[in-house]
Amino acid sequence: MQEQLCSDKARYYQIEPYSTILSAIGRGSENARHKKQLVRLTGMNERALRKSIEHLRRADFVIISDKSGYYFPKTTDELEDYVRTVSKRARSTFYTLKSARQMLKAMQE
Repeated sequence: MQEQLCSDKARYYQIEPYSTILSAIGRGSENARHKKQLVRLTGMNERALRKSIEHLRRADFVIISDKSGYYFPKTTDELEDYVRTVSKRARSTFYTLKSARQMLKAMQE
């Protein structure tokens, strides 16, 4: 699997396992692919699949994940819901880190 991000998004459609993932994911929640389906299609384990999808997201592919599976957004509602969900998750993580950072600062003094 390629470690560095490709500068040309079109190249991902030529690199495995990215090409299989991208071609399997549909547009809109009604065409979502469940993680288990993608695992079967790619032959990857769940962890490797999640890392590959994260890699694609960092290469500017907007891939939504929710209870229906993975898919490309078709409507602004789908994208807004995804942005809202991920933003809440990020805020929660930062709040969790706050107390750990405070403790680390106290321990270092």
